[in-house]
Amino acid sequence: MKFYAILPLLMASVCITVAFYELLIWSRRKGSKRDIAFTMTCIGGAVYCLACSGEYNVDLPAQSLVWLRLQGFSIELTALAFLWFVGEETGLVHRPVLIAAIAIYGSLALSQALGLGDLTWIATRPSVKQVFLPWGGIVTYNEIESGPLTDFGNASGIVFLVYLFWVAERHRRRAGWRQARALFAVLSIVAAAYLNDLAVNEGLYSFVFLVEYAWLALIVLIGLKRSTEVLEAAVAKRALEASEVRLRATLDEKSLLLKEVHHRVKNNLQLVSSLLFLQANRVSEPAFKAILQECRGQINSMALIHEDLYRSQDFSSIDFGSYLQSLVKRLRASFPMRGICFAHETESLRLGIDQAIPCGIIVNELCTNAMKHAYPSGFECPAPEIRIGFKALEGNEVSVVVWDNGVGVPEGFALEGASSLGMKIVSSLATQLGGRACVEYQGGTRVELVFPRK
Repeated sequence: MKFYAILPLLMASVCITVAFYELLIWSRRKGSKRDIAFTMTCIGGAVYCLACSGEYNVDLPAQSLVWLRLQGFSIELTALAFLWFVGEETGLVHRPVLIAAIAIYGSLALSQALGLGDLTWIATRPSVKQVFLPWGGIVTYNEIESGPLTDFGNASGIVFLVYLFWVAERHRRRAGWRQARALFAVLSIVAAAYLNDLAVNEGLYSFVFLVEYAWLALIVLIGLKRSTEVLEAAVAKRALEASEVRLRATLDEKSLLLKEVHHRVKNNLQLVSSLLFLQANRVSEPAFKAILQECRGQINSMALIHEDLYRSQDFSSIDFGSYLQSLVKRLRASFPMRGICFAHETESLRLGIDQAIPCGIIVNELCTNAMKHAYPSGFECPAPEIRIGFKALEGNEVSVVVWDNGVGVPEGFALEGASSLGMKIVSSLATQLGGRACVEYQGGTRVELVFPRK
């Protein structure tokens, strides 16, 4: 084998190595078009280098025909693959241009594969070129003259390079020089080598062909750039994973602290409730005992919310329907001797803590008021019942209803003008919620609170 035919073989092995590396990247990225486009460019470059090695090793011009056809076939497909890669890399290659390139370069590659006689290469016209190297060696190119289709392909390469330079300039304007400099560098190398080979073919001066070296430089430089991008992406991914671990630890710590806060608030409220219970046992007057009992009910309703928050994974809101069911159980336990039946029709809706606490106090107050005043002595009711409802309405509003089948409210009763402390609390908290409360007689007292859910 001639010594100058060995170097293209080494260059082909480099291209194949880069192509294998790109295939690994493509498989890990789950089928990126950019990765497969550059892989095809590397494979095309490897085939072109092998064809150059075969041509350099022949002894007669006629023997180079098959290698020249392989060069023409591979260079057309390599250029097409590289155009595809640039389009995927920059997003600036117009689709009609890509379609036209597929049609033109695909046809030229097919013509090289089929031969088509003198249209591609003229076998009867040998073209032998000798280059004298500075150190005394001689490189002999035993070729044949190119046909019109091959000449057209060579000429179209100038248009191809000009268009790619235009795409690179647009890429520089949009993404900056740092992103576009590698593309400018490889295009400059390929353009210089391409012009050199055209000049050598035309006999303007004697020099070695450089296109295979240019394609190797293109593949190596872009491969290095892509390797750097992969490395930077891996470093960024590890940094992101480390940040996620730190953030998760911070969130876990915050969750633990919030759990502890709600737990301590609940315990403190229960402690206040116990103190009120002890104080009520020391008071002999029934009116004072009733007042302390009402205060205990209001505090317990707030403590129940903090207990639900302590057990929940979401510390900003609670399932208010579930909360009302728990509140009903506590109210039933607080008045065991009244014989009143509780029923609830509640939907599973979440309320924020700033709405759940006042709404819970309102329900506790209305239920306590019903148990104390709806069934006075002398009023006959075969099945005393208090119903609690909670549901969503249109327009992001919710409705809370407390209804009893007791004696009912007096005629002309208005919540805003009520003199009792409990009704004043209900009216004030309804205003705080930005809602409206209405009281009506429907076989007993029915109070409905409607307010917007945040």
